[in-house]
Amino acid sequence: MTVHLTHERLLTELPPGVDYTDDVADLDRDDIPKDRIPLLQQLMVDDQAPEDVQLRAALLLSSWGESQGARYLIRYVEHAGGASPGWFPHRLRNYDETYTHICWALARYWSSQEGVADQASAKADILPTLKKLVQLAGHESFELPLEYLVLTAGFTELIPDVKAMFLNILKQPERHHWKVEDTAKLLDQLAHHPTYNRDDFGTLASRNSI
Repeated sequence: MTVHLTHERLLTELPPGVDYTDDVADLDRDDIPKDRIPLLQQLMVDDQAPEDVQLRAALLLSSWGESQGARYLIRYVEHAGGASPGWFPHRLRNYDETYTHICWALARYWSSQEGVADQASAKADILPTLKKLVQLAGHESFELPLEYLVLTAGFTELIPDVKAMFLNILKQPERHHWKVEDTAKLLDQLAHHPTYNRDDFGTLASRNSI
């Protein structure tokens, strides 16, 4: 469905003077157009708007650190029940990347929180959904920023889910291809990380069949 021009501008237009990114979701905190936030909040819950437009509004709000957007995405994943929404087809392979976009938006939500307490609260809110997305990625073709989540953001609670995902994607390496290699590399990094037990990861990482 064609998005109304005002919706498209609301969802994609960069503020004047921004030249460091082409993605409005990646704006620095000081560059986020505050007057656009209430408009996005209205759009997100507008039953007359197409579902994908509502979702894109929630993705942007979450990326900008707005809890309403993050809560919408959490509910969206829960209600989808593992089904592929189909709103963001991969440009070459045509598999759905909707859950990839949701994962990044939740990660940006967490990283945008100021202070240890706020980040801890945000982490507690989004962690169950991130674990669900990792589990789904073991059976679907979409990819997730696992290296960022585990090694950079420190979501070590995801490690058991990553290990289980790896064993699942090894069953269909021709379908997952680069995801197998990328996950094996992550497990190898964890195996050599001083914080973790090498014995927990070395055997898994060595099972990369690509």
